[in-house]
Amino acid sequence: MSGLWDIGSLGQEEPAYRFIRHWRNLQRTSGCLIPPKTLLSPNSIKSILPYVYISEWTDSADLTIRLCGTGLAGKFGMDMTGRNVFDFIDPAEVAAQRRFYGAMLDQPCGGAQERLFRNGRRVPFLFVSLHLPLTDGDGKIRYFAGIGRAAPAPVMSVLATQHHQTDTSMTLRQTCLDIGAGLPALAGDEDWQTDILPYGTPGPDMRPHG
Repeated sequence: MSGLWDIGSLGQEEPAYRFIRHWRNLQRTSGCLIPPKTLLSPNSIKSILPYVYISEWTDSADLTIRLCGTGLAGKFGMDMTGRNVFDFIDPAEVAAQRRFYGAMLDQPCGGAQERLFRNGRRVPFLFVSLHLPLTDGDGKIRYFAGIGRAAPAPVMSVLATQHHQTDTSMTLRQTCLDIGAGLPALAGDEDWQTDILPYGTPGPDMRPHG
């Protein structure tokens, strides 16, 4: 994903790089590409935990935040734990976003997004996030572990004037990331980009590559 967060050229000390490497190192059961959520221990990612979140795809096709790092909560001006992600998205986009996340569950892949948000003081900021799938206790892909960062940019003043005066976000760009199982058919839509998750594909020994 080119632009604010080019995941293909992240420095090794950047939180997103460490997050990707940690996800790749999580143990998998034999033949399973996606690691279980139970192995994502907060203690093992202390240095980046303030920027990490975990969301759960519920039976009602909502996306509920189960963990929200303190750094993210501070930027949003609230603790997002327990909130439905779609409540913060422009209603006109919700159906498309459900398709986006649902497709990532059906054809396991990661995703990255850039969204325009307003914080509790209604100050606009750009939120760039990267999320990777996790399974539940039955081996069903049900969760996304993500890492995000907020960033001001010269274009923010322009975008802010175009954004409607509500507390919902506006999606600017989104990308499907191939983690070794291919990409969903929706990734061919002209509004979507595609990429390959960097730093190698998880091997049988689950050690980082590259």
